[in-house]
Amino acid sequence: MNKWAVLPVAGLLLAGLGIRHAVAVFPHEPVAVGTSATVRVDGAALTLFASRPGIAADACVVSDGDGRPVSLLPRTGERIGSWYVVARPASPAPAGDYTVRCAESPDGTTYAVGRYGSILAFVLALFGVVAVLVVALLLAGRWRRHEGTATITG
Repeated sequence: MNKWAVLPVAGLLLAGLGIRHAVAVFPHEPVAVGTSATVRVDGAALTLFASRPGIAADACVVSDGDGRPVSLLPRTGERIGSWYVVARPASPAPAGDYTVRCAESPDGTTYAVGRYGSILAFVLALFGVVAVLVVALLLAGRWRRHEGTATITG
């Protein structure tokens, strides 16, 4: 077996991992929680959203399954779908149950919790997938060109 034969297969496996990463970082619509709810978070998906911009991060208190408060860092100016990012945890929150309690707002602001996704990270992941596929195809072509050649010395 030619040493070049393994490289296209490895490239396809890397492209598959890149596609998986692109799906993971793609922004998803958060789940509305009103002003109080217990949510189950899978992985680092604990981002607090509001239905309108300009909401202070201290409008909500998030606590883990043991009742310990989760330290939140305010975020402004970011939007996913119709939701505005209010805060994210100071350190990645592990999977588990979290209680979210937010102040009632006279203007009808509602809150949501979900995964923070980044369009930039998604686009970069797609570029990585394309680059790996191009390299895999180039290596496959190189492998095919050298597959039937032999050097005769005499």
